[in-house]
Amino acid sequence: NGSVSLAVSDSGRPAAIVTHPTLAGTIYLASAGGGVWKTTDGGTTWVPKTEALGSLSVGHLAMDPNNPNKLLLGLGDAFDGTGIGLYISNDGADTWNGPLYIGSSTVINDIVVAPGNSQIVLAATDAGLFRSADGGLTWSPVSLATGFAAAPYVWDIASTGATSFAVSLEANKAATTGTTSGQ
Repeated sequence: NGSVSLAVSDSGRPAAIVTHPTLAGTIYLASAGGGVWKTTDGGTTWVPKTEALGSLSVGHLAMDPNNPNKLLLGLGDAFDGTGIGLYISNDGADTWNGPLYIGSSTVINDIVVAPGNSQIVLAATDAGLFRSADGGLTWSPVSLATGFAAAPYVWDIASTGATSFAVSLEANKAATTGTTSGQ
């Protein structure tokens, strides 16, 4: 990623690899600078699925564990570019709806759909943690007691069961010296 000595296009590092739970050989690859690609033959051939979205800077791709045809694509890679929101596909990446904006974020690092409840979706962004109660259509910030006034830079989300989650974040993302107060 980022090499200028090779005469090849740079799609960036993988941001997410998502496998379909019931269709053998169906894999989605989201890359930091190359959008989303899909294979249905286990990786022999790949088809680009996001060329018309306006940005190929991907932060994360998630599959709804309750509906594997629903994909949520967060644009904006944390290191290589900024994005223009979130897109949703309900047909296995053939078409995309969006952009849907998540606050003032330009980077979406992680997306998690609650197991057993597709309506609850969390997004880790450069503008804080956000929650959707309608499957990703609208978003509200989640208040986190970090000890700092500004919204944290949220990196990762993990489901801890049902509708409980854990997040990793930088509480003081504006720090230019010392620590960003990771929590």
